[in-house]
Amino acid sequence: MIKVFSDFSCPFCFVQYHRIQQAQFKQSIEYCFIEHAPQIVTNANTQAQLALLDEEFAIITRRATDIKINKPTFCVNTHLATLHYFSLLMIDAPKAQEFATLVYNGYWLHNQDISNQAILWEYLKQIGQDHLEVDVLAIERFRKDQHFWINGDMDKRIPAMRSVNSDLLLGLHDIATITAYIQGDQQYFPTRGEACTYAQQQTIALIDLVELNSIFASLSSDYQVSNYNSVQDLFADEQRHDISTILIKINANSTADWRPLSLLKQSPLFNQYLPVMAIVDKNSNLMTKQGFLLGAIDVLALETVNESILPCINNRISNYRTLNTLANYALVDGLTGVLNKRAMMDVLQRNWRKSCRNKTQISIILLDVDDFKPYNDIYGHLEGDNCLKHLAAIFTGQLNRPDDIVSRFGGEEFCLVLPETGSEGAKVVIKHIQAALKTNSIEHRGSTVANSQHVTVSFGVVSAVANADGNVIQMLELADKALYQAKRNGKNTASFA
Repeated sequence: MIKVFSDFSCPFCFVQYHRIQQAQFKQSIEYCFIEHAPQIVTNANTQAQLALLDEEFAIITRRATDIKINKPTFCVNTHLATLHYFSLLMIDAPKAQEFATLVYNGYWLHNQDISNQAILWEYLKQIGQDHLEVDVLAIERFRKDQHFWINGDMDKRIPAMRSVNSDLLLGLHDIATITAYIQGDQQYFPTRGEACTYAQQQTIALIDLVELNSIFASLSSDYQVSNYNSVQDLFADEQRHDISTILIKINANSTADWRPLSLLKQSPLFNQYLPVMAIVDKNSNLMTKQGFLLGAIDVLALETVNESILPCINNRISNYRTLNTLANYALVDGLTGVLNKRAMMDVLQRNWRKSCRNKTQISIILLDVDDFKPYNDIYGHLEGDNCLKHLAAIFTGQLNRPDDIVSRFGGEEFCLVLPETGSEGAKVVIKHIQAALKTNSIEHRGSTVANSQHVTVSFGVVSAVANADGNVIQMLELADKALYQAKRNGKNTASFA
């Protein structure tokens, strides 16, 4: 059994993978997908990450002219794709192999976001796997391989091949060398090829805790420490999205002294799963209870904090990334790639409360595809699914503000949530969507809309300033009534509640 340690985001691994596939080895190959750059956030790449992508791609174009490869426009996180691979491997190994090929090609040939749940589900459909749940055993398998790769003798390099005799072949090699290695030919020359190295560099934020810098000083290759005087200083840092965990000092003599932790946990600037560790002068059962109630993942006494905290931090970061990945997995509509109804309701509730506080307007637009049943009857349900995906992309493309969202509300119905937007702003969005639909001209021979043989959409709109006496359910009901009115008015039009 030859173990191959690879990462979907590594260009050298991509080439090595296809060289192994082309050679069609009869010997058993076991792929151990790991993450060599787990700190990458797909939608928030740093300049250093993009520069490294350019550098590695330039090497590949010189050293691997036998394999077609295109440079992606972004760096990608591969955690979710890896968990899907291991989950599929547990139930169908040949399909797992097909899935791995689609993931590799999706990123390195087609510039697709392989951290996107909708993209991964599309790959699964292509191999005949309509549904797949991430298995807890797959998570354990990933952690085991990641730990073995980091702490073993592979020098934290990928691609890496390891035989049953523990012989290593590190880096990218030509087919002849790979063949000789796999066949056990002792004449192969085990030099190191081009490789990606571990780029862990977890960023730890210390708030009012400069005295802990010395703990991380000797481990600078694994950790990057950012010091802040206060929570407000952290909020003002544009690089805060890189942070993997936060340690905050609490001088707790009373409940009021925990306010910095409360501000941190309630801030929308950070992911709800981001681990926050409260460091107190002297700990007690009461202090621990207070810290946990306010959202701290650990409450530790300052005098007890030493290098033994590092495994704890690593564990917290690993759990955070897994929770965040699985949370995103649960919030996306599998067909269209936009938010699902559950996620939309959470966003709408938050914006409703914000509208209450700030006395600002909020608009909801319900969109329903006109005559969608006849569309499915004429073109088939597969084309119907493609139509919905196309429409979701059109709707998303007309929203230019980061707080505006598109969600699939159910069936052929979508919902737009537009914070700080009144009816005039909603009209502008509708106008843009109608123009985009006209430009795309999706054929619909079964349309009953006057003078139209293309897909059209009806809109139900409600705009309001939220108040404590109302709620989002009432707002959605008003939008739904307006949508039905738009249908009665002849479809392909908008009605305002």
